[in-house]
Amino acid sequence: MHRLARSLRAGIAAARRGWIVAALGIAGCLATPAPPRPYDHPAPSTQLHRVLHEADAHPDDWRAQQRAGSALTREVLQGDRSRFAEAVARLDRARTLHPQSRYIPRMLGRLLNLPLSEGDLRWASHQRDVYAHLLRSDHLADAPEPEQFVDHCFLGATEAAVAYHRHDPVGAAVRLRRLEDRMERRLAAEPDNVDLHAMLGNYAQQIAGLTPVGRGRRIELALDHLAPVVGRWDALSPEAQGLGDGVPGVRTVFTYWLAELSLATGRVEQAHTLYRQVEALAEDPDATPAMHALAQAGAARRALPQVPPLEVLVPLWPAGYDSCIACHAHEAVPRPPRPVHRPARRSTRHSTRHSTRLEALTRR
Repeated sequence: MHRLARSLRAGIAAARRGWIVAALGIAGCLATPAPPRPYDHPAPSTQLHRVLHEADAHPDDWRAQQRAGSALTREVLQGDRSRFAEAVARLDRARTLHPQSRYIPRMLGRLLNLPLSEGDLRWASHQRDVYAHLLRSDHLADAPEPEQFVDHCFLGATEAAVAYHRHDPVGAAVRLRRLEDRMERRLAAEPDNVDLHAMLGNYAQQIAGLTPVGRGRRIELALDHLAPVVGRWDALSPEAQGLGDGVPGVRTVFTYWLAELSLATGRVEQAHTLYRQVEALAEDPDATPAMHALAQAGAARRALPQVPPLEVLVPLWPAGYDSCIACHAHEAVPRPPRPVHRPARRSTRHSTRHSTRLEALTRR
């Protein structure tokens, strides 16, 4: 990646344009994902074995393939990452057998968010193709308009990822900026849409974790949009809260994100209040191991004598597939956060100056 950045220096000198500088930052600074690790998760159920056996016995039955893909997706989100490629293959098979379905490609596209959110771009082209197919299908007119908007946003994000993966950092930067503009225009027209706040806040904090270019702006953007999500939780749709699908940890994860971002920007009292909310959520009798892990991490943050430097707090934990598992899993325990006892190499003010310099790069 750094060799690619050096090869573009002549173009930068000639153009002197900030968006190319930002693109080079993406080329040199996109986070390298850590390899997935095993989780403590339940053993596969007898029902899963039956569903897979049925799909193997009827390879041309799209319903059997869809049921198998759905069951494997649940296993992945419960912590068994070894099932990811198999889940994708089953859903791909179901999509091929039933190309008119809107539900199957949407489930597949969401599953493919998992590697994308952790910075693994190897599946980006496949996800882009899934969303492109979904949006150009004849049955698109039957989809609710908000659903179409979300799918268009995912398509824009994956197009940016594909551009970066093809060593086109300029194209990636342009696509990301267009996507942000589109989402912000939509939110300006629907300021009370808490679901949309959740989407934009989630997106902003994920991108802030992947690259430091524009990080200061995106952290503030995430704070602006996650605050109403946590503060007006009951205004979210049941789907966004995860109630309809039995997803237990969504509220805890969003609250923890907001706490970490608050701490990263020096809002210490606000962060401590939010960490206490995370701990309170973990006191529920139905709290999951992942929620307990977040509560313990928050308590450790509150006990620190000094605010950790920005690079310790961002990217946020849980991030990438840890977020998926922390939200969805009833029993799995995500990997622990980075050590909170790491001595601060920079003061909060230094971290703020660092973010300010990055912001200046993107605005030149």
